[in-house]
Amino acid sequence: MWEFLGTDIGKIVLGAALGSGGTLIGTLSGGIKETIFEARKRKRDAQYVAIRVVCVLDGFVNGCHNVINEMPHVDSATGEEYPSAQLPVIEYPTDVDWRSLKTELMYDALSLPNILSDIKISLDEIADLQGEPTGDYYFNYRYKAISEIGIKALDLIGAISKEYDIPGIKRSESYDPLTSFTSTIKRMQEKRKKLDELSADQVADFMQSVEEVNARKSQKDQSGADKT
Repeated sequence: MWEFLGTDIGKIVLGAALGSGGTLIGTLSGGIKETIFEARKRKRDAQYVAIRVVCVLDGFVNGCHNVINEMPHVDSATGEEYPSAQLPVIEYPTDVDWRSLKTELMYDALSLPNILSDIKISLDEIADLQGEPTGDYYFNYRYKAISEIGIKALDLIGAISKEYDIPGIKRSESYDPLTSFTSTIKRMQEKRKKLDELSADQVADFMQSVEEVNARKSQKDQSGADKT
């Protein structure tokens, strides 16, 4: 074997083999480098999309916080209260590739505007039933629903930030939206319970009044019948 490699033909064969091996190694090395480059590019692109989505969601959270802390307008004539803060909106950039995000996170982000739309529809329906956007039930639903979607947005911000290594949002010590949302939900649940109890008592009082009126009417009719 070694004698063959020492011949002129052996040297040619060995040179060809080494040349082919070098070409193969060079090809593999180039492919690996390209794969690593593409992977890093996809990661950077995904992180870029994630940062933009997080910024939009953070603005939305601020809007939700403004709603639950609004000072309602008061009608001086009737004393009725009306909303003073506009409901927040979610406006994502139109030039991002959503496919860069993981499927679950992409779905959660894109479905959030639909949840907000459902809240707006429900508020409009309550206002239509009452004739205007006011009243205990209207504000109760408004603050509870906006707090709930605010928490969803905060959870999504946390999940996206963790997945794509985005630094946590720095907030002032006096601004804690999660605590505000949580306490508002609890307060609205307690108030709704009282409203339902009051409503049940009012219905019971009304039914009792109807029964008393019917009883008096029945007695009057019976008395008239006895006289005849």
